[in-house]
Amino acid sequence: MIFDKLIPEDREKERIEMQQKKKQEFKKIGSTRRVPGHTMFSYNMETHILKKADMVFSDTVDLSGIPMHKARIIIEKDCIYRQALNFKNAVKHLKKEGFTEFEIV
Repeated sequence: MIFDKLIPEDREKERIEMQQKKKQEFKKIGSTRRVPGHTMFSYNMETHILKKADMVFSDTVDLSGIPMHKARIIIEKDCIYRQALNFKNAVKHLKKEGFTEFEIV
C-alpha cells in the first residue's frame, strides 16, 4: 500500500518492542474485626510460610493518650490473613480451609 514504502523492510525487522512491567494490583476482598487476645497471622500461598503479620501502629495520640489511628497490616503479595490465638491454632484453622503445607517462621 501507500504507507508500506515509508518504513523499509529492514527497519521493520529490527524494531524492538519494550514490554511493560506487569503492575501489582491488590483487591480488597473483605475486612475483619480485631478480636482481643488474638494475633494476626499471614500465610503465603506460594512459599507456604506462616508468620505473624507485620503491623504499623499509629505514632500520634490525642490528649487522653488514645492512638488517633487504628493499627494497620502491611499487605504482602500472595498472602492471606487470619486471626488465631497462637501458631498451633492458626495451623488448625488453615487446615480446615484446605491448606496442607506449612513452614512456621
